[in-house]
Amino acid sequence: MAEETPNPGTAPVTPQEQTPAKTFTQAEVDGIVQGRVAKYADYQELKDKASELETTKSELNTLKTYKTDSEGRMEGFLKELLATVPEDKHGLIPNEYNTLAKIDYIQKNKSFFEANAVSPTVTPTAATPTPPVIPAKETQEQVTNTNFGGYSSLAEWAMKDVGTYLTAKKEGKI
Repeated sequence: MAEETPNPGTAPVTPQEQTPAKTFTQAEVDGIVQGRVAKYADYQELKDKASELETTKSELNTLKTYKTDSEGRMEGFLKELLATVPEDKHGLIPNEYNTLAKIDYIQKNKSFFEANAVSPTVTPTAATPTPPVIPAKETQEQVTNTNFGGYSSLAEWAMKDVGTYLTAKKEGKI
């Protein structure tokens, strides 16, 4: 008996390798494709939102730059404004105010700060005293009122009617 030798170019076939290839109908293939495409259905929406976020970040950076520049200009303006206020009156400007509130406070009380301000061209001497600020009669009545010069609090009175407040304080009424 002659032994059969297998052909070296062919390998023996096992039963596991003989499984037939799976076939799909066109409807099944369409269903698989639609299922996979559905996973990315909101891709354009996400892309649009990412673009919107980038635009918003850019606008925010622009606003931050504008804010920084504005704050610097306000600080400069406050320094210029404080230069017009006599040094002895700087303590009357509330420290807890922010820059804009200080500017507003000085401008609202400009007449008080300027009324006693010394002109840079004139030096005060004993012959030219600064006249005292005398409140009007109705204001003097308000000063003696127990509700802080007609205001709800001492702080409010000091902020809104600086001249009368300081006169009352100087006269020892508060």
